[in-house]
Amino acid sequence: MSHIRQLLESKELTELSDAIKLHVDRYGEALNFEDPSMKKKEMGVFRRKLDADFWKVLEQITLKAMQRENFSFSKSEMLLINFGLMDSKLLLNNESSENEEENIDEDELLEKTEKKLARFLQPSSYAGDPIYYLTEWIMGWELNSELFGENNEKKAGQASSPDEWIDDKKAQNYANMRLNIYRKLIAALKSLPGVNMALLKSILLGEFDRNVELASVAVRINPKDATIPQRRIVAMHQTLLAQMKASLTDPEQKKLVFLLEKINESLIQRRISLNELETKIEHKKKKKFSSSKEKLISNEITLLKNLLPIGGMEGREFFTSPLLTEMKNPLNKTFVGDTLKLIRQCDPHLPENLPVVIVPYKGSGFFEWDKNTLIVPVTPSISPADTIIRAAANYRILTDNLENRGELKRQYERHLEKGKFKERFLADYSLWVNNVSKGHRKIMSTRKFDFFSEYIGPPPEKLFCDAETLHLSNYQLRKRAQAILASPRIQQDDYFNLATSFWILDDKVRALRYMDLAMSSGRPSPKIMMASGLIYKGLKDRAQAIKSFKSCLRYFKDTLFGAYAARELEKKI
Repeated sequence: MSHIRQLLESKELTELSDAIKLHVDRYGEALNFEDPSMKKKEMGVFRRKLDADFWKVLEQITLKAMQRENFSFSKSEMLLINFGLMDSKLLLNNESSENEEENIDEDELLEKTEKKLARFLQPSSYAGDPIYYLTEWIMGWELNSELFGENNEKKAGQASSPDEWIDDKKAQNYANMRLNIYRKLIAALKSLPGVNMALLKSILLGEFDRNVELASVAVRINPKDATIPQRRIVAMHQTLLAQMKASLTDPEQKKLVFLLEKINESLIQRRISLNELETKIEHKKKKKFSSSKEKLISNEITLLKNLLPIGGMEGREFFTSPLLTEMKNPLNKTFVGDTLKLIRQCDPHLPENLPVVIVPYKGSGFFEWDKNTLIVPVTPSISPADTIIRAAANYRILTDNLENRGELKRQYERHLEKGKFKERFLADYSLWVNNVSKGHRKIMSTRKFDFFSEYIGPPPEKLFCDAETLHLSNYQLRKRAQAILASPRIQQDDYFNLATSFWILDDKVRALRYMDLAMSSGRPSPKIMMASGLIYKGLKDRAQAIKSFKSCLRYFKDTLFGAYAARELEKKI
């Protein structure tokens, strides 16, 4: 029996499992209808029922996973949730209808499918951008304290953590008294063996005693779990006070050491009490919010379920399903990550840390504003690359509307075409990433190319600097340049950053000097070659500018910067 069948026939899902079997069987029967209109209607009915079952299964599995000691999903649960793999007959019927092979072995097909999909779930399959499968994203819901309504704000009269005495006035007074005593005993401290300037500074800043307090709490509450460093710092503190008492002859100074011991003990006891109080509060929170978690997880799943038809319609699918019915080219993290790198080369305004979730549905990609997340389908209804590109384009449209008051749309309609902005922009954005990135300059009109190079692509006026440099102030640019020049080893990227910094600071001569060093300190780069041409252009050196643009076009014509070079050569320099 396959892993998926074992899961669906488990005690927790027995009732649902029977319903799923019934709906799958009727879905298969509907495939054999001779009347096309009836066939489509009946398949739609049972597909909707199966979809409803999928979301119920997802909720039950998620809540079950949350009860485990470490919130996690089993392999079979991940296959079901991440890819919508519920029953092999859905794949079997699909294969039969396409290939007219009635003798496909159902168990063999399911086993092969599980193995193929399981490869995508290996931890080493992708490392880079924050790209998640649905189970990984769900685990993030549980970790988000805001989702479960936990109140982390400080309460009056209560310290925020064992490290701080912000609202505890009495504790703060004790800590200040202790520092004053240390200042009075500074000569005695300096004379003690093992007290160097670093330790003395730590004592006078209060850092040493704070660490002693925290270590003492750990040793007293859980002696078995206390670490060796914690035990050592407690012993060191006791030795330090004992040495001070032994070395002092003035009775008044000895009294101060005894007072130190009392203050330390008082603060340790307050920390222990605070720790116990926080433990009780945390226990109450867990008890209070355990029932809320089920409701909140249900709400999150409902939100996701309601979002998916949007992605489907964008992919010209008026009804999308989370169920896996075909195994052509399922999206995986590596492909999504590689496509994102290409998109960022063509659109550096796209944030580096923008999360992406691969969700089981058939359709196109879109941007979910509330979660600040790109959502892409396991089963694309358009080309796999375009699925991710459209998600990024939707991000640009929504952020323009909600953050920039529609400035991108206004400029697009002012320079290009009015009306149907979203449809036109999505198509143009796809051309920019898919084609212009490969040097196909002529696929866009000159007006469109100029618009995209100004508002979307790496900016020529700032020498194609990265997204981070775009947002640095003049002061920050100078500080970064100083830091690079002070480093013992400067590499090609560093020279390029120096050149772009000085260019933005309007020091064109120094910009050229460092761009030349960037050119000679590493492998030939179309971006550096193109940037050199723009510097020469800024310095009114027409011959050198043309030479740089021609070299870029000659050696790197199949790149985005080759397209930029072709456009510059069309202009009158």
